Amino acid sequence: MPTDSLLPHIMRSDAAEPAFVELDAAGCVMDLNDRARQNWRWQIGARPPEDILWTLSTLTGETSRDDETITLPIVQDGLHVTVMPKAGGEGWFLFGEGDAHVGAPAPEVTPSVDAANPETANIEIATIPVPEAAAELRELATSCFDAHIFRDGAAELFARHAKAEMVAIYERTHPGSMFFVRAALTATESTAETESTAAAPDLPHRATTGQLEALPAHAEARLRLIALQDRYGVRAQLLFIWSSPGPASDPEQIVRIEQWAGLYQDLHAWIRAGNVHAHAADVIDDALFGYQLGEDGERQYAFVTRQMENLTGRSRDMLLLGQFGWMQRVVHADDAALVRAHHANLAAGNESRVTYRVVLPDDGFRWLQEFASPRIGGDSETVMYGILSDVTERREAELMMQHARQEAEVVASARTSFVATMSHEIRTPLGALNGYAQLLARECEEFEETTGQPLPEQIHEFIDGIGERSQKVLVLVQDLFDLSQLEMGQVRLQQNRVNVAPILQRVADRLEPILEDRDIRLVLELDASRYDVLGDARRIEQVLENLASNASKFTEKGRIHMKAEVRGTWVAVSIEDTGIGISPSYLDQVFQAYTQEDPYMNRRFEGTGLGLALSKRLLDLMGGRIEVESRQGEGSRFTVFLPCPDADSPSRIARSA
Repeated sequence: MPTDSLLPHIMRSDAAEPAFVELDAAGCVMDLNDRARQNWRWQIGARPPEDILWTLSTLTGETSRDDETITLPIVQDGLHVTVMPKAGGEGWFLFGEGDAHVGAPAPEVTPSVDAANPETANIEIATIPVPEAAAELRELATSCFDAHIFRDGAAELFARHAKAEMVAIYERTHPGSMFFVRAALTATESTAETESTAAAPDLPHRATTGQLEALPAHAEARLRLIALQDRYGVRAQLLFIWSSPGPASDPEQIVRIEQWAGLYQDLHAWIRAGNVHAHAADVIDDALFGYQLGEDGERQYAFVTRQMENLTGRSRDMLLLGQFGWMQRVVHADDAALVRAHHANLAAGNESRVTYRVVLPDDGFRWLQEFASPRIGGDSETVMYGILSDVTERREAELMMQHARQEAEVVASARTSFVATMSHEIRTPLGALNGYAQLLARECEEFEETTGQPLPEQIHEFIDGIGERSQKVLVLVQDLFDLSQLEMGQVRLQQNRVNVAPILQRVADRLEPILEDRDIRLVLELDASRYDVLGDARRIEQVLENLASNASKFTEKGRIHMKAEVRGTWVAVSIEDTGIGISPSYLDQVFQAYTQEDPYMNRRFEGTGLGLALSKRLLDLMGGRIEVESRQGEGSRFTVFLPCPDADSPSRIARSA
């Protein structure tokens, strides 16, 4: 049972309030409210009647869920008993409901007293009302949330109502340790003597359990020692000293002070638990809350921690009293739909998380993240418990990153569009220049044939240089144009059934004349006449042309090996060379656009850093892939994988980037 829910049970004693008892796995009372104490006269550390314990033992292991309630065939003092198992089988929760009169007679339950003391071990409990002392003790607990002040006030209250010469409260930190006097009051004293102040002359400042139990035997029956026991053993001892032996032997007096002691123990434990809870809540920046949803969709807060004031700018009292609408005045209008969807998810019994803005009193706003889960309370109403966190800085950082990303995308799109436009504009004059160079070469050949006079060798060199250089620039511009079109998603491919063998043959035929004057041997290995794949024939040829060109460009001697083979559902086309190779540190970047391993080396071999990036993107679009293996100084092998078509694959499928 949550500690913050004990207060209503402690303060209320009307007939409508159900009796509540928490039992541990051994069947001992761990916690109970005032209704259970007065109706059933159970105390912490005691055990319920045997019929209840026997019934609970028969139910062990039969419940399917921890939150499943079972009505027992037992009426305990006019109250119908319902039980619910605790999580993990660590005990039970008991609820008693009915119209039985509070304080009605009940069977005797062994009180939590010192069994070693024969004067207190066999006391017959009688129903003796103690409204004045109990009411004052409850009022003291609810007005003072300091356990030390409550303890001193309780000692003064006990001394006054019991008309004792002195009341002392001994406590210890753990079982087996010494008891220390924490408060010592006489009926005539107005303030408490704490451990730093001297107590009565005959009162020990510290003592063992045996020393405290021996005190009554040496005081001519003027003393009464009451042990307060929790699940870990005896935690505190209350010592009452009278000036005469009469009160100490009065059964009604003994019952009365034992009831006070039991109430004191519960209230003191509640205050200490509340302090722990409050401290834990204070040291975090997040707010804890619990609310119910009204029929109008508004929240009705049952509790909130003080951090809610910092997060929303509204006082806790305003939130708890519902003096304004959470949805109407706190949640930002643009996020109201998100919060309503969050409410609907909770109402359906699901945990939910949502991030939204709240409007502050100064018209500013703050980003909050709420995580909540629904729980069914004792009145069968659903309460949403959760935590609220300030995520303003994180959200603003996310928005800044999103804005920066959008700006970068706009810039990149503008750059790509510019490159595409410029590439298109440059291609036209370059194509004309290349055409004029070819036309001029033919005119020179015709002139020499017609006149029979050879032209100077420099003229042929100039014409060949113009054609060769313009062709290289034209290929570069075409690669730039294709890459920019891919980045803008404007490349459209045809997925056809294509035979790779003739494409690879054409690439080899174009490469062979280039390698004739160099110390490089070209090997083409085709084991079959058909290697059908699914892809765009023109783009496949463009990819293989790029790879063959790179192999030729970066190989000075040795061989270039071109091979096609079927590997499962793929056709693998590999182009292997004995060139300069690629360093291991650059292999991960080899397919990135506009990157080069060594700018000086690429100037030497006339590399641009576009061919491999373009090839990879085209293969990705066709459903293929490319792999590279390389050892620097020994050579490289690039392998292109293209998917084989299924038997029922259509002959043509359009695919766009």
